[in-house]
Amino acid sequence: MGCLRHLCREPANWGSRAVVATDNLCALGVLAKGRSSVIRFLLLSRQAAALSLACGGRVLWLRAQI
Repeated sequence: MGCLRHLCREPANWGSRAVVATDNLCALGVLAKGRSSVIRFLLLSRQAAALSLACGGRVLWLRAQI
């Protein structure tokens, strides 16, 4: 969520695409598909969708493998 907020702060980033990598497979599934049975994850997913919609950008969530 912090990375989305950071991207949406700058008007230069509005309408652009961003690639975000995460090592948490559960968070990746929730953010990529936008659904979860866990209320906390569902709220985070809705916030991410709202931020993405507000700044007009597209976010691609990738799994980071170390």
